Amino acid sequence: MQIFTVDDHDFPELLELFQNARVIGRFTDNGKVQFVRANKRLVMVSHGVTPESIAVRPVRTKDEALSVARALLAGEAVRGNSILDE
Repeated sequence: MQIFTVDDHDFPELLELFQNARVIGRFTDNGKVQFVRANKRLVMVSHGVTPESIAVRPVRTKDEALSVARALLAGEAVRGNSILDE
């Protein structure tokens, strides 16, 4: 995944995509809730509704996005983090 921050030129557009993407699930990491969202071209992970950074992974289809997002959540469960599916 690539991480974008508020300092990146494209961050406002990614933030809008993040906020409008479907929430696939949530997990806790170091006590913070991380949201996993997906649309037809991206899987995005960040904490909060207006985050200061967003991790992004490009995908080819909506089905691939859902698969990648669910695999990410499963990996977090294996790491011992709490998972909250949507």
